[in-house]
Amino acid sequence: MQYTSSQEQTIYRSLAGQLQLGFFQDGERFPSVQDIASYYQVSYCPAQRALKALERNGLIQLCRGKETVVLAKPHENYLDSHTFRRRLTALIDLSQALELLSPCICLQGFCAMDQDTYSDFLTKAKQSNHPAKRLYQSYDQALRSLGNQTILSLYYDIGAFLESSFLDILTEKQGKEAGQCFLESLTKSLCDSLKDCQEHRYDAAERRLNKLRTHFFQNTKQYFEQLQNRFHCEEQETFIWEPHKGRKKYCDLVAIDLVCRINEGRYPIGVKLPSKAVLANRYHVSEITIRRTIDLLNQLGITRNINGIGTEVISTGDLSLTDEFKPLMISEHLRTFLESLQLLALTSEAVISYTLPHCSAKSLESIALAIKNAPTNLGSMTMIHSACLQVVIDDCPNAAIREIYEKMLLLLLNGSILRFNGEQLISKWTDVYKELSDSFDAGDYQSFAKAYGHMAQHTFSELKERLRTEGMHEVEKIADLINSERGSYGDNYAGGNR
Repeated sequence: MQYTSSQEQTIYRSLAGQLQLGFFQDGERFPSVQDIASYYQVSYCPAQRALKALERNGLIQLCRGKETVVLAKPHENYLDSHTFRRRLTALIDLSQALELLSPCICLQGFCAMDQDTYSDFLTKAKQSNHPAKRLYQSYDQALRSLGNQTILSLYYDIGAFLESSFLDILTEKQGKEAGQCFLESLTKSLCDSLKDCQEHRYDAAERRLNKLRTHFFQNTKQYFEQLQNRFHCEEQETFIWEPHKGRKKYCDLVAIDLVCRINEGRYPIGVKLPSKAVLANRYHVSEITIRRTIDLLNQLGITRNINGIGTEVISTGDLSLTDEFKPLMISEHLRTFLESLQLLALTSEAVISYTLPHCSAKSLESIALAIKNAPTNLGSMTMIHSACLQVVIDDCPNAAIREIYEKMLLLLLNGSILRFNGEQLISKWTDVYKELSDSFDAGDYQSFAKAYGHMAQHTFSELKERLRTEGMHEVEKIADLINSERGSYGDNYAGGNR
């Protein structure tokens, strides 16, 4: 099947990847269509179509009223397959991204587990006879404890792209028996880290996860180094994250963000908006999307096109415009925003610390300008967030991180509607701003990354709480689902308990 973005394709690739990992061998039951729909949180139809596609490709046999029969893996030997060779460059890059992102996401997932989930986790970790599956399920449970569908979407796409590459490399380098012992030790470390979190030893859990990361990725690094020059002539496939399965209308989101920028004085009345090409590059969308965005702003009386000159701002947005964008106030969009903000809060310190040493002078200037203007600008935090996200997208040496942050920037536009009421600063803004400014001026990029991470964490925690308490009833349940109070930043991991 082609690498497209539908729910059906996502489920297909995920299940095919699990078949490649050998998870349903030795008589283990293949999940039913109801199990699949529940697991991926989709309706019956895409789950059923994915199963039919697996059957058409000769991987399973569906039996009415009986259990599904597993017939084959997608690749008899994945490391010798054309698919692996075409993905090699992206796999090297993706493994580096996982090494950077996985510990911080897993740690917060462990912090979010309640006692019942913790007990269930320990039970499942002992049930399967397949060491790789136990490790897979353990990490999957950590992700699911966050209640964040955006993060799950990211890891579904990553897992489908990786298929069995890590497991096959481990088996080839260490042998089957030694490889299984190694996986058992990793699963035990993961369980010990979870126990540390349950007993509020967060520093110990973090150290354990970082050590586990080093052990897990050392095998793939050595293997990839040996292969890097062997398949350089192969046409390479790139990793793509599609957080929204199917078509997505971005012009409304971009329009709201531009209206907010106009309201904040960043595009005053009488000035021209940047060209369509510049805006397309800034928002990482097509020029067709920008053209539709400008048409919408023209209809609302915010801008007008002047032939041969460009698009001029003729009025500021006001609260009455929220009626035009009411469809974007529905829970789906606000949940997407909160989930994306949480992903940023979880990963930003590691990513920015990794990226800043590779930044161009122009990128560093953009961050300096955002910090300088922050105290006097209505959109102060938004300016700093935008500058740092753009720097990662432009200068991060890892292509997978650039891809993830590019999509995250678009997802965060779902929250632009909230800025119509003016930006409320986080309660600790003065201290956070001083930490940001002082560390950046001193050229201490590690401290700056930590300060930015603190800002993202506080922004997520406080905005989630405000949406819950300010009468936005459609968001109350969403705020409860995304990173339960017990595991949210400021409560367990990043708060005073640490």
